[in-house]
Amino acid sequence: PDPTGQTPGAGNAGAGRRSGKRVQRRLLRGWVKGSIAPSFFIRDRLLERFPDARAVAVVHNGVDLGRFRRQPDAGAAWRSAHCVARGEYLVGCVGQLQRRRKAQHVLIAAAAASRSRPTLAFVGEGEDESPLRDLAAAAGVRAVFAGFESDTVAAYNAFDVVALPSRVESFGLAVAEAMACARPVVAAHAGSVPELLAAPSEGRLFTPDDAGTLAEELDHLAEDPGLRESLGAAARARVERDFSLERMVQGYEEGFAAAVDGRFGEFALACSERAAGVSQAPSAGGAPRRVPA
Repeated sequence: PDPTGQTPGAGNAGAGRRSGKRVQRRLLRGWVKGSIAPSFFIRDRLLERFPDARAVAVVHNGVDLGRFRRQPDAGAAWRSAHCVARGEYLVGCVGQLQRRRKAQHVLIAAAAASRSRPTLAFVGEGEDESPLRDLAAAAGVRAVFAGFESDTVAAYNAFDVVALPSRVESFGLAVAEAMACARPVVAAHAGSVPELLAAPSEGRLFTPDDAGTLAEELDHLAEDPGLRESLGAAARARVERDFSLERMVQGYEEGFAAAVDGRFGEFALACSERAAGVSQAPSAGGAPRRVPA
């Protein structure tokens, strides 16, 4: 930083952000017929930031169900490759290693406080890998840092439970992928995650940064294999119904056709009404909103 306390280039960066916001406003107000968001969480943030925006529809991201599915043999091979015993209680987390947003330190704290003392597995890389390694060692928690994997299907299948303590998620693709692999998921109630885990039968939610509650959930699942099985089965069924790749593609095709025909406002409203009570959990933006076409 220079003597004024400013980071070199900060002024230009700020100007760039302001310019980008102007472009966003113009696009959302009139240069486009509508916008598509990957979740109600993102839609509501857009409408809060740009209250005079034109219609914003929601088409949730999709998962390749043929690829992300239950594959016990692949999971067993992943465990063997990372020296995790067959009966060892393994809780996995997939994503960038970043404490500020992904909050993996909360999972480490939960593992240290739990009765079940799970082995943790982190699939991903990032700036906070070294501090997280040190934290796990200091807490006496066995943790496998597998690094980046281009194909995470085997890892998901190796985990007994998938835990995602992120403080914000625009969609939560790792949640959807774990659900598609029929894995029980415990995730922070943040961002769009409640839209994916809309019912307790599909997965467990806890307050962000609440390591104590996360520890209780991990212990409960460790003690009840039947519950893990039922959560995984319900999660898979939910993804098949609402978050398949085919459903996503269909949604975009319908949205583009509606825009061409001048019906995008109707399409956006239909998306909200179709999802209300099925795949939309309450968010800061409240119930589906009618927006001008």
